[in-house]
Amino acid sequence: MDKKGIKKWIVLAIIIVAYLVINAMSFEGLTIEGQRALALTIAVVLALMFELFPIAIVGILCVLLPPVLGIIPQAQAFQNFGTNAVFFIIATFIFAEGF
Repeated sequence: MDKKGIKKWIVLAIIIVAYLVINAMSFEGLTIEGQRALALTIAVVLALMFELFPIAIVGILCVLLPPVLGIIPQAQAFQNFGTNAVFFIIATFIFAEGF
């Protein structure tokens, strides 16, 4: 089996593990949002361990998936990207590129 075939099986395993954590296991005192967050954390760790996707893609998915999975509201997920500190860091990179 080639490398792509092995990666497909690993992706399937990640999906199965995430599904089991969300639906099959019950954690006392943990809400459904908490179970979904735990499943997302496990999926991200496995994706990074086995290098299924480039790190940038995994990072973007970490930001985009919580609102999609219903873990947190969309407004809350993206509210910290509009702070002055974020724009300061972006401006610093722009100035550094200019010099």
